Amino acid sequence: GFFAIASLLLTGIYCAKLFYLLKGKKDSVIFYTLFLLLATNVVFTSINGWVWFIAQNFAFLLSIMSLYYAKKKKGGLSLALWACSVGCRPMQALYLPVLFYLILTELKADVPGKSVWQIIKMKWFYAIPTSLIALSYMILNYLRFDEFTSAAEGQFSMSYILDNLPNIFRLPEYIAKTHKLNFYWFDGFAIYLVSPIIIAFIIAIGIGIYKKKNRVFAFLLLGTMLIHIICILSHKTLGGNHFGNRYFNDLLPFVFYGLLCYMPEGKWFTKICYPLFIVGMGLNFIGTILYFTQ
Repeated sequence: GFFAIASLLLTGIYCAKLFYLLKGKKDSVIFYTLFLLLATNVVFTSINGWVWFIAQNFAFLLSIMSLYYAKKKKGGLSLALWACSVGCRPMQALYLPVLFYLILTELKADVPGKSVWQIIKMKWFYAIPTSLIALSYMILNYLRFDEFTSAAEGQFSMSYILDNLPNIFRLPEYIAKTHKLNFYWFDGFAIYLVSPIIIAFIIAIGIGIYKKKNRVFAFLLLGTMLIHIICILSHKTLGGNHFGNRYFNDLLPFVFYGLLCYMPEGKWFTKICYPLFIVGMGLNFIGTILYFTQ
């Protein structure tokens, strides 16, 4: 439990550092940091040290740190942290092209005229810590874990997609007899309600693409997220018994980064995020309390 709290606090620090690094200003840094940490389903998975929660907490922190150090031109450290995040949540492996793009972009700015291959040959040693970490996880998995075989179709199957897809959009159900809302304790409900920062991200990146702002990275980020979502939907469950849609928390560090990259200048955008923040925080605080008390 203490590790869960510590990881959340450290995540907040790195969210703020990332905001300063990308935006170069302090305006709204507290709001956007809290938007990510207190108005999304991160609230639910940060509440205690259950093993499946703590893995997500650590992956969340490590992903934010890897993005920060990629932008800080510390590629070796960024990749090492990313490798550790993969050890916590294997699907974070999908974001290697995103980190590679960010690291390469920063390096090219320092050595203009160099080709991608020349830069890779210059910085080949970045791969050493990452490779050692990956090897250690391979050995650990070989020694400790068995394959998931309790489901007829296995842990992952394309056959699960059509069953899971409606659940990421379904609204809470009103129970007329009790005059209460059923938020579903299994396989979640609408991701845009439980983590409304996703709505802000979609608006921001949509505006960025329309204005032709670094479309290559925008489509790379969106494409990677789409693959990640398909993988999540291909899983036997969407997180089992829980409040919200916790598997989608693994996307949120990259949602946050994309939001900071593409959010329009001016206070109007932050103002339209205020109601999203209120909905997200209220829903997650109330839902988390109800889950653990009921």
